[in-house]
Amino acid sequence: MPQFRPPARGDRILILKQPFLDLILSGVKTLEIRSRRLARQKFFLGCRGHIYGSATVSDAVVVTAQEWRAMIPLHRWDVAEPPYARTWAHTLTQVVRSAAPLPYRHPRGAIGIVLY
Repeated sequence: MPQFRPPARGDRILILKQPFLDLILSGVKTLEIRSRRLARQKFFLGCRGHIYGSATVSDAVVVTAQEWRAMIPLHRWDVAEPPYARTWAHTLTQVVRSAAPLPYRHPRGAIGIVLY
């Protein structure tokens, strides 16, 4: 199992909301849904000014309405239709929880991704 490595200056933090953050860290949620495609890379997982772990985005696909419903157990959004005109499902791998939350400075108004 990979060990958590603290972020370095310039690392990307994927901003999440609860309960999705906890579902990812527990391994229940394996797809992250976004309106844009994320790069294949490691992201730190942040929420409300703290980093709780990290994960690697290993794959991304555009999701149709039919695929969306079949993927509900993986993305955990309990809605009947994809939330965006073009909805991307990103596979999360190598999920690692940090031993304790690490604070970071969240720029005012920033959403989606911020830099450490």
